[in-house]
Amino acid sequence: MSVKKFIINTVTRFIGTHDWLKKNGISYHNITFTENKLQECIDSKINVLIDDAPHYAKEFADKNIPVILFEQPYNTSVNIDLVYHASNWSEINRHITDLKCLLR
Repeated sequence: MSVKKFIINTVTRFIGTHDWLKKNGISYHNITFTENKLQECIDSKINVLIDDAPHYAKEFADKNIPVILFEQPYNTSVNIDLVYHASNWSEINRHITDLKCLLR
């Protein structure tokens, strides 16, 4: 049986993110607070962005970085190559599994 391993880096500008991650039982390896999410993610060599902000979806996709857009009422109309919609964590996991050939 193979075990999936992912390194989870959280890049945010909101101090409350730490509490939200803890409350929702989401573990991570590193958390960075920054105003420039794109540059921090490029510097950290992330493989995929999970976010809900439409402007980040476009910004990252324009740099050929896949984005899993956690659906919210304000982002459902986003239709950009390399942007995959997900409404829950199971769908996010499925997208990551589907993207693994791109993430190598």
